[in-house]
Amino acid sequence: MSGTVSLQADVGNLGLLTLNSFRSVLSAMSTDDVQPAAMPQVQDIGSLFHANGKFASTVSDELQRSPSHRLDMLSCAVGWRKGDATSILSQSAGGQAAALLALFLRNTYDHRTTGEILYWLPQRCMPRSRCVASIKQLAEVLTKVSGKIASMGYGNFLAEQVTKLRLVYFQVDRAIPDDFLCNMTEETTAEMLECISRAQRETGTRARIRGTTSVGHIMTFPLVLCADDVEIPVEGTVIHGGSNKYIFLEVVYPPSDQREITKVQLETAMELKEFSSIVGGINGDFPQKDVIRTFSWKGWLAARLDLLSPSIQILNRDVVITDCCNFIWNLFPTEEAGEIAGQSGPWLELLGP
Repeated sequence: MSGTVSLQADVGNLGLLTLNSFRSVLSAMSTDDVQPAAMPQVQDIGSLFHANGKFASTVSDELQRSPSHRLDMLSCAVGWRKGDATSILSQSAGGQAAALLALFLRNTYDHRTTGEILYWLPQRCMPRSRCVASIKQLAEVLTKVSGKIASMGYGNFLAEQVTKLRLVYFQVDRAIPDDFLCNMTEETTAEMLECISRAQRETGTRARIRGTTSVGHIMTFPLVLCADDVEIPVEGTVIHGGSNKYIFLEVVYPPSDQREITKVQLETAMELKEFSSIVGGINGDFPQKDVIRTFSWKGWLAARLDLLSPSIQILNRDVVITDCCNFIWNLFPTEEAGEIAGQSGPWLELLGP
């Protein structure tokens, strides 16, 4: 008899056992109507970036939150259920970075455009064999993820950055550019994301972005994703300086006779590669109709006014905020108006600082 020992395995049973170990994951994806092929690809795309900073430190908690409230008479639950599909992303660094990417894209573009950008980006940075999800599938994942972490208040943060830009131009006594919030095309956004990703991953490489067109969106994304890796000088004044300067965003408004669109470049020790020009969207629309810009309750009204400022040229923000306070005050009876005047109640949080 031969001394050779042959090993046999029941492949059918092994497959069932393996599938059983992923039962909770598959159940969550099925319940949330998310394609199983799309979620790993979104996580792989997130792995192209290194998340750090304030938003990165809290995104995991936001992805896992599940404050469901049961309505017994209706026999249903309202809210986020525990172990939903988006909570899977909280278990890896790539998933958390992907969630912040989804927050940026869904607050800037409509549903389908977000899927198109996330479809084009891995074509540039990942093997073709790992790009299996469709535009529709990717868009569905992004919309669900951004909805889960909407309470992070991306809109408020965007308004804060635009206000910082405006204040610098007030201080240097120069006209405020009116193109801070122009929409970028899908192709140039994908190229910008590739440039930022490579600057973070490749040794001796830095992304340089210079101009004013769409710079409100451009500067907010890296500040949300990787604030420690960004330096932002505005007309020579540094408004943000991270410990790692992989991304250098220079906001400069040239004279009208020398006006140029925003440039994105990838710098290395050996060469300077120009990626693309960031151009305005269709007729400079602000914003697209289907964009879901999310805000936290505190400072909601002030943030909305700040985002309107570049397009309608509100020169004195504080005066406008005060007028809004007075307007709302006059809408209510004396008792409720007194709450506003007495520095109490939720209205002050809505109106912002």
